[in-house]
Amino acid sequence: MLLPSWTVTNAVNFLPAVFDVTARNTTRSSTSTYMTCTAQMNDRTKGLLIILAGVLCVSPDAVLVRFLSEGGADPWTIIFWKLLLSIPVSASYAIYEAGGLKSLWKSVIVGRWYYAAAIPIQATVDICFTLS
Repeated sequence: MLLPSWTVTNAVNFLPAVFDVTARNTTRSSTSTYMTCTAQMNDRTKGLLIILAGVLCVSPDAVLVRFLSEGGADPWTIIFWKLLLSIPVSASYAIYEAGGLKSLWKSVIVGRWYYAAAIPIQATVDICFTLS
């Protein structure tokens, strides 16, 4: 279904509500002027995007678990493959966010008690979610 009143003007008017948009004139030389625009998300928008990402990650997982269990797959087999496939994705994101493997390792050394608690808790949540 198309929204009949949605136009480019509406999209432009909507952007300042989602992002804090500030624009300034910057001169490159004495003869040319160009406009630069910087956009920063406000806290509410960041929260909504995090929630959306979480829902998009959990929903396919729930559908696949249901589909595989209806097909007769053993729950521990589902858990094995789910964790085996999610570990490289999570590790890649952690390395990217830390700024490299060396920085990630330093943060693991500093926060070792945090990781010692967080890893078993996350594994327990994944296992219980699949078994439920």
